Amino acid sequence: MMRNKRVLAIAISLLMAISVLPGMAFAAEEQSLEDYTGLQQGTTSTRIYMLNCGDLEETFPAVFGDDNEYASRWDIKTDTSKTEWFDNYIMDAPDTRAEVEFVFSIGGGGMNNLSDDEGKGFIKGAEIPDCAFKTGVADHVKVLNASGGSQPRIISMIFTPHSGSGGGTGGGPSRAVDVIVKIAPNTLNANETYKLALTSGLSSGRDALDKDIYFTFTTAPILVEEITFGDSTAQLKPGETKDLTATVLPENATDKNMTWTSSDESVAKVSGGGTITAVNPGKATITAMAQDGSDISAACQVTVVPILTEEITLGDSTAQLKPGETKGLTATVLPENATDKNVTWTSSDESVAKVSGSGTITAVNPGKATITATAQDGSGISAACEITVNPIVEDPIAEKPIKAKKITLNANRVTLEEDASYMLQASVAPEGTTNKAIEWTTSDAKIATVGETGTIKAICAGNAVITATAKDGSGAKATCQVKVDPVFSKISMKAASTGHDSIKLSWSKDKKADGYRVYRRTAENKNFKAIADTKKQGYVDKKLATGQKYAYKVRTYRTIGNKKVYGRYSTIKSVKPIPAPVKAKVKAGKGKVTVKWNPVSGATKYVVYKSTKKNKGYYKAKITVKTAFTDTDVKSGKTYYYKVRNYKTMKGKKIYGKYTKAFQIKAK
Repeated sequence: MMRNKRVLAIAISLLMAISVLPGMAFAAEEQSLEDYTGLQQGTTSTRIYMLNCGDLEETFPAVFGDDNEYASRWDIKTDTSKTEWFDNYIMDAPDTRAEVEFVFSIGGGGMNNLSDDEGKGFIKGAEIPDCAFKTGVADHVKVLNASGGSQPRIISMIFTPHSGSGGGTGGGPSRAVDVIVKIAPNTLNANETYKLALTSGLSSGRDALDKDIYFTFTTAPILVEEITFGDSTAQLKPGETKDLTATVLPENATDKNMTWTSSDESVAKVSGGGTITAVNPGKATITAMAQDGSDISAACQVTVVPILTEEITLGDSTAQLKPGETKGLTATVLPENATDKNVTWTSSDESVAKVSGSGTITAVNPGKATITATAQDGSGISAACEITVNPIVEDPIAEKPIKAKKITLNANRVTLEEDASYMLQASVAPEGTTNKAIEWTTSDAKIATVGETGTIKAICAGNAVITATAKDGSGAKATCQVKVDPVFSKISMKAASTGHDSIKLSWSKDKKADGYRVYRRTAENKNFKAIADTKKQGYVDKKLATGQKYAYKVRTYRTIGNKKVYGRYSTIKSVKPIPAPVKAKVKAGKGKVTVKWNPVSGATKYVVYKSTKKNKGYYKAKITVKTAFTDTDVKSGKTYYYKVRNYKTMKGKKIYGKYTKAFQIKAK
């Protein structure tokens, strides 16, 4: 790899003619020297910095042309956040693998004679004096690390004195002394910050620097140029792993970290350390990408192959059957982690024996056939079972079957609640009955059902008959009478007065109920009496005595056949009928407040209450049979509160209804 030598040319007194590295972009429009030159004042003399002067090659080709050894290759920036003129930054990053060379051109009156094409002076007057180089220069040029500590990095410094009158050589700028600082390749650390220091006391001509001048620069990182693997391809089976070892070049690359990725993680995954894990058959590309921004990467093509079948075993290698008989074969595929364990079943002669897709053999006719299980993964592995189908030979002296004569059940009557179950058991006689199989049936599946093993399931209240019949055609049977009792839901009830002579009842629903029966008693009568049957979830009891206490309860019933079957009673609720509350409104007039309300059935009179506070201090402002009251005992701007209720007189006793809410109003 070619590495260019980097040169920094700095004219001190101080003039720094700075160009840029090839390839760096600047504005295309023509600019004057004032655009390039920034004038900063030091404490002893004028210091002039030429910034971004790549275009000076066109303006002064004799001085700054590419053929001139003093054409600069650096971009210098002064820290404008500081007031001092001596903090400067080299914007480019030197490559530590190449020789780094800094050139200082000291003094030179001839610099004053430079001018542009229009004859405009490049440096005015005598702002740059003739220089005479004094002793001790080597002690004042140093390379420091970022913390300021001195580093012995300079391998050579060349001091070349010239004529103090400004005579130059090679067509370059007039100068008195050249100071060349060279740093050998691989001497500085990559990606590290240093300072090139021109320290105070360095003399040039009649003046000496009274402050240190620093040029801070950071060396370039060494980027990754190549990544290689030990293997560019790999073949694995599901579950297997492989470690990829990546070699990063050059060996002294600053950042050797890599990012590992897989093109298809359903086929193969890769860890952050380069360990590949095979997942499923297929192909995937494992890539290691450098993290230093160099975009260098390496790839390994991974092929995951299936785990093929190596052996198939069957439970039996031979079997003998008669026509109509069946036999199940089980195929065991090895190894256990084979990717595809499916097998294909075939018969060599289906007129003798057939085989299903699950391995069940059915004998058809006498003869011989081979049943084969073949792996479907392409391995070619198979296993076989030789089947012999023998003819059925009739036994001329075979005994006739013994048929059932009697069936006995473990229960002849069963009472169950809805949703309950009961197991019936049947005994067949005689003991030697050839076929003891039983068929179970029910007379009404809406009431009770029965399973193949004799399990009764109670469905709904009622009666049903379960019958057990012998399957051998003998006609033997037995029955069981099943009674299903209803199950009622628990009823919760509420009771409330709805007027001076009525009470409203409401209760929860029983989904299976056919209706509800309501019961009532008074304080004088301790026994409850049924007062109503209803299919609704509520009932209004009317024509009651105002203020008398009544107790209620309710229960559900179901009609089974022609009979009502009742559930449990609800809890008892007691309540008194009282006058219904009035609906009132208030309105303020000039010097008065009017309260109006609706008439209430059964009310004897109405009472209006008044207060100046919402929650206390009420007194009776009016007792009337009318449905309005005008209060003139009010003061303008004052707030009043009103409530209304009614009462009914029963046997000389006043039975009051509920208060209205408190109405707030301000008198006018």
